Amino acid sequence: MGGYTRETNLSQTQKISCRTKIREKIFAGNLNLKISSQFLFFNFRKLKDYVFVKFNYRIEVPNLNNPFEVHHGVYLLGSSSITHSDDCSVYLVDCGKEELVLIDSGAGSSYNLLVDNAESLGFNLTHLKALILTHKHIDHIGAAAKLRKNYHCKVVAHELDAKDIEKGEQFLTGAKAYGVKLEPCTVDIKLNQPETRLTFGKLEFKLIHTPGHTPGGISVVVDIEGKRVLFGQDIHGPLIPEWGADLEKYRQSMEKLISLRADILCEGHFGVYQPAEKVKKYIEGYLIQYSR
Repeated sequence: MGGYTRETNLSQTQKISCRTKIREKIFAGNLNLKISSQFLFFNFRKLKDYVFVKFNYRIEVPNLNNPFEVHHGVYLLGSSSITHSDDCSVYLVDCGKEELVLIDSGAGSSYNLLVDNAESLGFNLTHLKALILTHKHIDHIGAAAKLRKNYHCKVVAHELDAKDIEKGEQFLTGAKAYGVKLEPCTVDIKLNQPETRLTFGKLEFKLIHTPGHTPGGISVVVDIEGKRVLFGQDIHGPLIPEWGADLEKYRQSMEKLISLRADILCEGHFGVYQPAEKVKKYIEGYLIQYSR
């Protein structure tokens, strides 16, 4: 899900298409927006009776409309500008020894395009060993069931989010708000520790429980070719209590991520950040904003 800030700056050349979903009635409070080259989303400071508003748009930005290599063996396979406006950023990791790992799966309708994009990069998803779901929101888990069925990969998620993924829960996953039918998906590996380590190919993946955005949110860390890569999906939020968000846990999780000193941040909607100084600044920016 997208995040927010206090400013919106769009040039006249940027083409925006919007669609709105009304859930109840608007509350009295401030609505703030964040614009990125990939995704725009309303976040609500206070959420009781509310209007759920989602804006989708594409902006013509070089190198953001096609899959590309982020770092050695790490690829941005899909996103709202590459595959479908509903999608999160979907990352593919080449682990060596003919083993692949996906980080998240998009909202579902772009399944075929994700497969095509992998093939265009020279990869066959028959080598897909694991799909790591960073949290239970529809824009991250929509294609999970189909990927598991067709490629027999292991689906990994934290146990606190796994129950809603497995039963195809429509409200808490955001599927109802997106107007998407979530297909239930078995979670093969349910995480229940502060940190879990899994090895695929030549790489060790550290899966760190980082609740806040959702109860079972996880962040993934992989050290590759001298660089620490952090898959910190949806660091920007939003924090919606009705969907299980917790502000205090979010703050603690962000402090934990800062302490990792990652060199590269692969974010869930707002692109890739490097070097380490920019990663730290990005996380700290949202930590400060959510502390106001």
